[in-house]
Amino acid sequence: AEDLGLIRKGLVDNFLFSTPAGTARSIAVDTVLRGATLIAQAKDYSPPARINAMVLLAGLDDAPGNGGSTPPQPCAKALNVLVQMGRDESQPLYLRSIALYGIERQIGRYFHTNAWNQNIKGGIGRMLMQVINSSPKTELDLVAHGWMVRRAMDCMAATGAYIPALADKVITMLGDENTLPSLRMSSANYMMLMDNTKLTPEQKKAYFISLAHFLRSQLVDWYEMEDDLLNRSGGGSTAFGGGMGGGYGGMGGGMNAST
Repeated sequence: AEDLGLIRKGLVDNFLFSTPAGTARSIAVDTVLRGATLIAQAKDYSPPARINAMVLLAGLDDAPGNGGSTPPQPCAKALNVLVQMGRDESQPLYLRSIALYGIERQIGRYFHTNAWNQNIKGGIGRMLMQVINSSPKTELDLVAHGWMVRRAMDCMAATGAYIPALADKVITMLGDENTLPSLRMSSANYMMLMDNTKLTPEQKKAYFISLAHFLRSQLVDWYEMEDDLLNRSGGGSTAFGGGMGGGYGGMGGGMNAST
């Protein structure tokens, strides 16, 4: 696996990273596209080989960026295979997640331009909703599936599109303490980037309540982590009864003194 990663890095560094747009680059991109597609989709290749092929497809550019002033142009021909892999439920979750990363790159560059027509945008949107509405097949898939759904939600956030059913779903996830923290973060990200002026009054109310629950849970997590660190360092508990001033000084000490 390490050797494959080095080969991929060498290929990118030597042929794709700095080679300007033109005939030589077009030949290199088309060659990588054909080979990486074959390996990524063929289930008889090893997982490391398929992962490296998928990473190549996700990061393949028709033209490199120019020091930040000009963003890279993701390979237009790679979009089809990325969407196919992202949609295909028979593919491993880790490959689908990488495909969705590639789709997010494409959305960021092309969605808000005239490069894609409504059919392309609609097809991508339907695929992303299919992923977001899917469920893990087993408990062992819970975290990997959550990562894939997060990728799909980040793609939707990049579009900025308001979809009523998706807004309802992410508002619920945002306030649900049993939802994976990464998904709750992506829910907050979607709500921040989408056109929230289109939210209904009911959705705005639910969003406010869910956001309050989310912030509370984050504060509790932070407080418990700090409490644990203080206990480990011998500074005492931050719990009110045991000396909130154990590690933070004045407040707890003053409270204890006054009693």
